[in-house]
Amino acid sequence: MGQDRLTRSHLLGVGIVCGLTVEFLDNSTIRINSGVGITSHGYMVSMPTTNCTHIWQYTDPGTLDTTAYEAEAGTYPPFNKDDMQITLWELLAVGDDAGPDMYPIDKDEGTVVDEETGEKVKFQNYCVLLYLEMEDQDLEDCFGDDCEENGVQRNLNWRKLLIKKADLEAIIEEQRPKVDWVDEVTASQNLLDPYVERLGYYNDKNLSLANYNRFGELAKDYRSIIKNAAVRVGQALHESYKKFEPLLSDLYPSNPFSECEKGEPKNNKLCSQITDQVNSQPEAEQYAYDFLKDLVDAYEEFRDVAS
Repeated sequence: MGQDRLTRSHLLGVGIVCGLTVEFLDNSTIRINSGVGITSHGYMVSMPTTNCTHIWQYTDPGTLDTTAYEAEAGTYPPFNKDDMQITLWELLAVGDDAGPDMYPIDKDEGTVVDEETGEKVKFQNYCVLLYLEMEDQDLEDCFGDDCEENGVQRNLNWRKLLIKKADLEAIIEEQRPKVDWVDEVTASQNLLDPYVERLGYYNDKNLSLANYNRFGELAKDYRSIIKNAAVRVGQALHESYKKFEPLLSDLYPSNPFSECEKGEPKNNKLCSQITDQVNSQPEAEQYAYDFLKDLVDAYEEFRDVAS
């Protein structure tokens, strides 16, 4: 994607910039007023005021050919449901020049789109969706005596579509974890603050190292610090995944710290694994302590970057 399009889609945002309001002029005409918008691919498009009088069924050309370049250019995944495209209608500004399979707009009664079944498009059940259609065209290799490779031409067409409200709501809901991740990230300031106590200040007591008379006393305090810190770190990691799930779910579909949320040491997996190791190998106490400090440092770096 070009730098300009990346800037628009990721920095400025997508959607309507101005105008593009929709209204019924009368029972048979839908007006889309002029305006400017930015697509999800970062294309900035403008459209003049258009008076639409007819509709016909619309199929995204990307769904007609599944070759690699056309699938990439044309298929819009949210339009597909159960390997089929949802029903879409295109608004047409044809007036009296309507052709076959073009149906006149009837706001009050609904537009009949199937004479045999009497199926109608009732406009109160639809929304207008402005869609930039992308289709790649493989240019012919030979023009007269020129047989050099001419590449692929990307055709962009501005389509004015009608989509059922229920289908649009389903698309928005499906995309919501990706759309609302900003709200989740702003909550990062409310995450837990894990910490590892400094040996000698255990339980807020200034325990000078000179007060330790035996190695057992030192080891006991180390183990207590490790146990309590492991619980805090486990809970913080579990909570951080929940807050940042919209960003992490593609890489980690489920919470990798799901067994670390408990406050009781024996029920917190991170704590139980570390303390089991320390209890079986007392010489590992210093390594476990340093490991927890490294986890806290990495956690803080992650939170700083995300916020």
